[in-house]
Amino acid sequence: MRWKILVMAAVLPVLGMAAVSADAAVKRQCAVNKLRMENEGAFHIAQFVVKTARGGYDIRSGSLDASGSRTIDLSKWSDVAVTLKRGDEVWLTFAIGSGDQESCRKDETRLIYDPKNGNTWTYWTKGSTFNNNRCRFRNNECIPYQTGQ
Repeated sequence: MRWKILVMAAVLPVLGMAAVSADAAVKRQCAVNKLRMENEGAFHIAQFVVKTARGGYDIRSGSLDASGSRTIDLSKWSDVAVTLKRGDEVWLTFAIGSGDQESCRKDETRLIYDPKNGNTWTYWTKGSTFNNNRCRFRNNECIPYQTGQ
């Protein structure tokens, strides 16, 4: 099996085909500086967390009651253990009290922290403790993330 992978890696460029990267499903990278969670579910969110891909840091953001919402300004975060840097990928996860744990990271859309050019990205959830409670995107405007600014 290993030699097949090596042969394919060598043959694809010769045939004029590019090897597919692990991030081939990513269709857009959106610049964000705030994350908002809206809980329309019939449950209490025991904990929601801002996650980052760099080093696997977690920024704990407390709890959220049913029909509640919270906006986290990432540029004003004061957690001593985590310093967000421009270009870090960020997303939310949440744990429902006595229920599921959900990740809000989506394969096709990556949220990239940009303190100056980003906007607020809104997530929402609905449903019950164990049913239809996945994380969803609101109708957010994607400001394309620009590297090197």
